Amino acid sequence: DGEVRFSEKQGEFQVMTQVSSEVAQKFFSQSEDKSAKSENSSLNKYMLLMGHLGAIPQMDVSLSFDLLDISANKAGQQKTQWGVVYDLEERCIYIKTNSYPQTRQVCLADFDFESKSMSLASPIQTKSINWNPMNQ
Repeated sequence: DGEVRFSEKQGEFQVMTQVSSEVAQKFFSQSEDKSAKSENSSLNKYMLLMGHLGAIPQMDVSLSFDLLDISANKAGQQKTQWGVVYDLEERCIYIKTNSYPQTRQVCLADFDFESKSMSLASPIQTKSINWNPMNQ
């Protein structure tokens, strides 16, 4: 509804889908059978990923993408186009796309956040991240 919303991290990892964190967490916590299916495919993906996370002692970027691949739509109109992993401690974002499946990295430390600094943008369906000045 045009409002910015955020969710506080629940546990060591955060799984996000196209439904709100509150709805997904409620569905997961109320499901006795953690392989339960919902008519909403986003909730199914949430259940699948949360179920796998419980069995993982140590997470890294590569394993995060492996988990995302498990829940990706592989074909059809709803085919998954990209995956994103956020490493909040390192302040880096990792991106993979269908067109370019190699992992690309964007770290916030590489940017100037001063109010007078130029805004930059880069398409993600490319071989590498190439920042260019953004204009109106």
